Amino acid sequence: MSGNIFIAVTVTSVQKTAGIVLVEIRRSGGFDGDVTILHGVTGDTILNDSLTEATEVTAFALIIASVASLSAPRTSRISILDDEEPSPPPPTEPPLTSLYDAPGRSWSAG
Repeated sequence: MSGNIFIAVTVTSVQKTAGIVLVEIRRSGGFDGDVTILHGVTGDTILNDSLTEATEVTAFALIIASVASLSAPRTSRISILDDEEPSPPPPTEPPLTSLYDAPGRSWSAG
């Protein structure tokens, strides 16, 4: 295998009028040879209309990489903000870090 492939940013938002969303994919470790990546997108087709709508969410995922290994993170959540009445993106997922303090001490889930 030649390096590791992963997504640089796991949560992003874009205005519906942008027309495109860019997802940065990075490669670390070995850099020999070209890598082909199979990716997928979940969610329905999003149309720009004149109706006020809630934030729509879709996910982009790395599925398979040739010549390299897939590393975490492999998915990115994309919030598409309405342009008729912009709303804030949905709440973020729980943090990926532990609130554990030290051996013998308690921790809090918030």
